[in-house]
Amino acid sequence: MDTKKRVLISGWFSVDLPHNTAGDLLAKQSAISWAQDAGFECSVAVARPMADNEVVTDEQVPDNYGALVFVCGPLTESHLLHFVKKFSSIKRIALNVSIVETSDLSAEFDVIIPRDSPEVFNPDISLATPSSPVPVVGLIYVGRQREYPTQQHEAVEQLVDKVLNKIDAARVMIDTRLPHNQYGLTSIDQVGSAIRKMDIVITTRLHGAVLSLRNGTPPVVIDSVPGGAKVKRQMRTLDWPLAYTIKDVDEDRLLNAVKTALRESSKVKAIQVIKTAEEKLQTIRHTFTEALS
Repeated sequence: MDTKKRVLISGWFSVDLPHNTAGDLLAKQSAISWAQDAGFECSVAVARPMADNEVVTDEQVPDNYGALVFVCGPLTESHLLHFVKKFSSIKRIALNVSIVETSDLSAEFDVIIPRDSPEVFNPDISLATPSSPVPVVGLIYVGRQREYPTQQHEAVEQLVDKVLNKIDAARVMIDTRLPHNQYGLTSIDQVGSAIRKMDIVITTRLHGAVLSLRNGTPPVVIDSVPGGAKVKRQMRTLDWPLAYTIKDVDEDRLLNAVKTALRESSKVKAIQVIKTAEEKLQTIRHTFTEALS
């Protein structure tokens, strides 16, 4: 392809910094899509290439491109001035950028299409790129418990991590403890609402499993005690099928359980389990009130 039709897409994602956001990457995708639709071939400058269209930032030279596009974020000097100046012999376009008062690089670009400046305000171009929803998986871990010296809780977490790396899912950590909650939840209703928003929950905590079922969210339950203890016994009592011990579950079985939990039939099953439990609890209620009297 003619060099004039080759575009180098760059941005804060081109330097080795932990500052990239999902919005930055969506904006990058919008720039690529627009350029390709206009008949241009795009390479993306990154510190460590992983995709086919990615190239090492420091190895790129202006002779191979017709234009440099800098996408998203503030036009500040830090980490960028040397890189942008390197491409002064070709057209340089700043797209979806914020013009800030300090360390402004505006003079280094031939064309600036701002997201915001003192005079101009435009929609962020991340809005132009569609994204696909993925399952949201709540993780409720019990942590080390002295009363169960044989527990293998860390092994469970490692196993869950391996399995979730095999599927495209968003992970959300949830702590059921109150009032000292690791993730800022301050009430029973907040904990329940967080669980209810999950597609499924993976848990090693008894009440993580029970609260998931109570809120209609199918749990995948793993008792971190090899022979099984209160967690497995409670799931057996409730007749919840997606319950295991660390001794009887492996990657394949756990992955299959996660896929099963994500089916609509598992949500229906969770609701049925709670209805059955509520009927049994009437007997316990009667026994308790009889004991009081």
